Amino acid sequence: LITQGKVENKSALHKGRSTVIMMFVALCCLLVLGAVSAEEKKSYRGYMVLEVKAGNEEQVRTLRNLEENYPDVMFMSSPNLVTDTEMLVPPGRVLDVTNVLKSAQLQYVVDTADLQADMDAVMEKNELNAMRNRLASRTGENVTPHLLSHNVFRTYEQVVDALAALADSSDLVQLYVAGTSVDNLEVPVVEVGNGNRVIFIEGLAHAREWLTTASLLYVIDNLLENQATSSLLQDFTFVIVPLVNPDGYKYSWSTNRMWRKNRRRISGSCNGVDLNRNFDVDFGNVGVSSNCQSDIYPGTGPFTEPETQNLRNLFNFYNASMTSYLSVHAYSQLLLYPWGYVNSNTDPNPPANLNKLINVGSSMLESLNNFLLGTAYGVLGYAASGASEDWALTMNSNLYAYCYELRPRSANQGGFIVDPDQIVPSGQELYNSLLALAQGIMDDPTFSNMPAPSKAVPFPRLRV
Repeated sequence: LITQGKVENKSALHKGRSTVIMMFVALCCLLVLGAVSAEEKKSYRGYMVLEVKAGNEEQVRTLRNLEENYPDVMFMSSPNLVTDTEMLVPPGRVLDVTNVLKSAQLQYVVDTADLQADMDAVMEKNELNAMRNRLASRTGENVTPHLLSHNVFRTYEQVVDALAALADSSDLVQLYVAGTSVDNLEVPVVEVGNGNRVIFIEGLAHAREWLTTASLLYVIDNLLENQATSSLLQDFTFVIVPLVNPDGYKYSWSTNRMWRKNRRRISGSCNGVDLNRNFDVDFGNVGVSSNCQSDIYPGTGPFTEPETQNLRNLFNFYNASMTSYLSVHAYSQLLLYPWGYVNSNTDPNPPANLNKLINVGSSMLESLNNFLLGTAYGVLGYAASGASEDWALTMNSNLYAYCYELRPRSANQGGFIVDPDQIVPSGQELYNSLLALAQGIMDDPTFSNMPAPSKAVPFPRLRV
């Protein structure tokens, strides 16, 4: 019995040791996974932003070959003869790229010597502002005349909370879910106002363009702040989708700040579709790439993505009352009107309402500091198929359809990595341009007797 007892004790001891070893291995695995997860966040340490001016077609071809041959070099604008080409070059590729540029006699300027340093500075300021806002909230200090603080960029969850706070503040605000994303995140849509004329606005189709969502939050807040002194919300209903691409947006916070597309899984080395190339208008013909690793990969066909399907469904519901379709992007300080896919300054089939687009767009431009007005090819030197505002105008030929490219003008002024101090001036000029648009719509007899948008909204309420 004693011997048997010893054997049993040894067996228990072995089991105990095995359990400890298994726990230790599991802990090590967790630590390794945590380390891998932390390492997965893309660093842009030493990445340089180069700005290059092509002076002839041969130099444009050189830049296009460079874009094709070096997929790790991110072109933030398409090579052309009108505007400078901005490219993001990894540290291990700088010598190769600059040698190609020198061989082609292409002069370049270094806009940013270390993009990660710029990113870190912006995020440090963002967190400092957020801390100040939290402190002011605890002490009751009023740091803003608005309901929200507009000195910070917000995460997806924080944007949803901010929209809920705005909805709770006024009976003029309704908050719905337009649908879900590839990763099943809810896409919020805000309806502001009681008017018969709908102004439809969508932003953040491209994940890295954080200023668009922040500026739209400012617009919503400003609409509510000024409702007592303005009849705007009695004449109009603003339908605003501030986060078209929530998956990409979350990914740009967690993993890769420069991510542009959605998060569609395509293959082992490919993720993402460019949502602003995925609409059913001149699909896949110009300004796109068949390489699924490209930032301008349009997908396998129009409306393949749930995010663009969400916008199509919203458009179809509000179309009878719709007066305008606005797609908000960043950056370049542009106000673009259709057709964005026409690869020439001569358009054989211009929009039927082209003169109205130009006249009202000129009025809007007075509120937009240092913006340019025109078609994509006219002011950028290149065209792109499958854009949302082009598609909207094909579906409703009366619409005032525009694409905003918000501030700044270029990468040397921040590009996508803008200071949070730019949110208020960007939001204010966007808001003021909407007032000019609204006045243009009021003066247009086409929209004098619009049917009120249905109150039987087929979209579920956003649960917060």
